[in-house]
Amino acid sequence: MSEIPENKKTKYRGFTPAQAEAHKRYMKDFVEVKVRMKVEKRTIIQEHASKMGESTTAFINRAIDEAMKRDKPINELNSAAAPPAEANPIKPLAAEPEQTATPLPESEPDKHCKLLTEDAENNVNLVKLLADVNYQLDIEEAYGFETLRALLDKARQQESEREEAVEENTTPMSDLNKSDT
Repeated sequence: MSEIPENKKTKYRGFTPAQAEAHKRYMKDFVEVKVRMKVEKRTIIQEHASKMGESTTAFINRAIDEAMKRDKPINELNSAAAPPAEANPIKPLAAEPEQTATPLPESEPDKHCKLLTEDAENNVNLVKLLADVNYQLDIEEAYGFETLRALLDKARQQESEREEAVEENTTPMSDLNKSDT
């Protein structure tokens, strides 16, 4: 094995004690969360974050924040049964007026995305869109974030309408028992 020439050796000797202490103070405010996913999905997420000009960690944190904001109506329903505020250390999100996404006007499409035509919109699988993050990323890449958001709103609305229709057409078990007698 050959020796590394003296002029090529690094002078880096690791953190100085002061740097190590500063790093320790900085990191005390953070925790690490381990998430398992397939390599392909991690690559897709990393590429998407890069396209958005942010780190993977920043993108994941933003995605979590946006999901929690979208889930706020569910949280409000659950908070009705929550213990009194002094017993619940988690503060609810501040109430915001209900907002619905609308597609971008045809005159202002995303610069790097194509316009979603009516035919293309009819070919979007809204059930899959709600369940498949990779499908969402594909739609976002092709048509832009605002269009994706409008399609997700439409998918959620259709899902809600389907659930209401199922509830209306379901006969309670107590009614079935009465008809047997």
